[in-house]
Amino acid sequence: MILFISGLFFFALQPVSHALNAEIAPEENRGAAFGMHNFISESGAVLSPVVSGVLRDSTGNWGTPLILDGVLLVASCLFVLGISTKAVQHAAGKSGTASM
Repeated sequence: MILFISGLFFFALQPVSHALNAEIAPEENRGAAFGMHNFISESGAVLSPVVSGVLRDSTGNWGTPLILDGVLLVASCLFVLGISTKAVQHAAGKSGTASM
């Protein structure tokens, strides 16, 4: 049941992530932006079980890996919030499209 619920949230947030990436990246760099997004995402998908397992083995409980996940989520949210609309519009203006 936990796997189903977590997968449901993952698949619900995936289109949001792609839309945000498409909105932030300038039009001429969208392919590279999606490639970098997938590279970073998949690296996290590969490293997460390993790091969580090592933390679980060294601490004896799942609290530390969950706290690490929470800290990483908050940090990534702050990074996304740090991208101002003005910077996105400036990047869009450089690419020749003024529609934002």
